[in-house]
Amino acid sequence: MNASDPVSQDHWNILLLDRYPLRRAGLCSFIQQSALSQGQACTVQEADPEQMDQVPQNVSAILVDLGSIHAMQPDAQQLLASLRRQAPPGCPIAVISDHSTAAEVRACFTAGVQGFIATHMEPRRAIHALAFVIGGGMFFPPEAMLEQAAADPEPILVDTEASSPMDESAFTQRQREVLHYLRRGYSNKLIGRELHMCESTVKVHVRQIMRKLGVSNRTQAALQILSGSEGTELAADITALASPPADLVAVLNEGALPLRA
Repeated sequence: MNASDPVSQDHWNILLLDRYPLRRAGLCSFIQQSALSQGQACTVQEADPEQMDQVPQNVSAILVDLGSIHAMQPDAQQLLASLRRQAPPGCPIAVISDHSTAAEVRACFTAGVQGFIATHMEPRRAIHALAFVIGGGMFFPPEAMLEQAAADPEPILVDTEASSPMDESAFTQRQREVLHYLRRGYSNKLIGRELHMCESTVKVHVRQIMRKLGVSNRTQAALQILSGSEGTELAADITALASPPADLVAVLNEGALPLRA
């Protein structure tokens, strides 16, 4: 498979970025063997982020191993921002990190990352989380997100001047239904499945919601939605955002790969 070949939805084509060749090789082998054991077609392209010119447009997911580098560091933030700009439409970005504090998770989330995998995670759970992200979901360690909620009860806002206060009365009934799933990290496809709407209709509702919130992307929208909750409601919303949709929770815990959303 070359850089111009299209990738079907049934095939994972993962771009794996890591500074160290030996660590890349180990992760590549782990991902490919795990996918193969579940009958999942998978290709992994390895690259050193410092030597990569541009993101191939045929990748279905980008996996960045930060190792011991803190996600808040300027170099890491610049890398994630560059990847977000270059990534093909709908291509999720997931991070692997030695650090799993709330601050690290928050830095990745606000940078537009869809998944956070800590190196202390049990390998089977890690590959399931990666599969879930590739399938269109979002995965962040619930314990880290709840740690943030406990330490900082104030709402997390991306841009307090540009964002409007969260007021669900400003939305139509259908938009409130979409909000319910958007705050839980559902992809447009999953929202459409739950609400029996086509994906293009969901996209229209999401755009309208973002316009009313005064934000420019889904990540900011999710944070703004969370900012409307207080106390235990905030903790509950963050837990939901950090967790897979309900119909895949059992799959994730039992150990079967959720191959697609």
